[in-house]
Amino acid sequence: MKNIYLLIGGIIFVLASVFLLTDILSYFTKLPPPNVAGEFGDQFGVLNTLFTGLAFVVVIITLRQQAEQIRLQRQDLQNQKEDLKLQREEMQRQCAEQKRQADEFEAQNRLMKIQQFDSFFYNYFNQIYKFKDDINKMKIKNRGYEYKLIHSVYEILYDVYHNDEYKILDKISIDLIKGIMAHLRLYGDSLYIFFQYILDNNYLDDEQKIFYLRILSNSLDSTENKVVYFYGLFCKYYNIAEELNKNGILYKDRVIEQFSIDSTLDSLRNNMDVERNVWLQNWQPTQKNTM
Repeated sequence: MKNIYLLIGGIIFVLASVFLLTDILSYFTKLPPPNVAGEFGDQFGVLNTLFTGLAFVVVIITLRQQAEQIRLQRQDLQNQKEDLKLQREEMQRQCAEQKRQADEFEAQNRLMKIQQFDSFFYNYFNQIYKFKDDINKMKIKNRGYEYKLIHSVYEILYDVYHNDEYKILDKISIDLIKGIMAHLRLYGDSLYIFFQYILDNNYLDDEQKIFYLRILSNSLDSTENKVVYFYGLFCKYYNIAEELNKNGILYKDRVIEQFSIDSTLDSLRNNMDVERNVWLQNWQPTQKNTM
């Protein structure tokens, strides 16, 4: 609207200047008005020069205004770039903060899970140790000596390994071991289930897993350790037993090694697997009802 007023005012000024120029010039120059058209036209030479100069001034002003506008636009663009940069930095800071919070939450959650596992571990460990204590109260006589139930398995294997030329278990030895293994079932299965639970725990690193596994293995004496390994081979815990052996948790000597690869024990292994599965089916419902 302001530009329209300026345009109208400019037109009125130009028209007024054209019609009043003769009188204005006569007034200031003290000369008579021109009588010839040529002379009248010559009067506008000064006006032409004036407007040409004004037009040049307007062009300069316009160029300066355009330059100023361009400068302001560049400044706006620079400000926008700075704003975008600040926004990007703020987003990066927020993302970093969110990641830090997520990592902190994950660390706290992991610590809580480890603490829960630690509490569960020692409660379960005490229960397993009680199972072993109850088993060790039972004794079997062999070669005039009275052995703990777990040790008696190794003594039978040891006798066969050293006294039998072919190192093959006879039916009496097989039946005796099967009878002993039946008494070891609750302890042996609980122990291997616990081994597997530790190995599968996602919140423990390898060093922590070895730590807890060694606590379990340290509760066994040398003979018990070998018999537990032997038990795992015959009760479908082969992979766990071998993995624990590689990590130095469970170990075997030449006696255990001989019978662990003896093909004559396949029937014993199969019979024990069947009996163990039947026992687990009968045992699990009882456990569920007590929870």
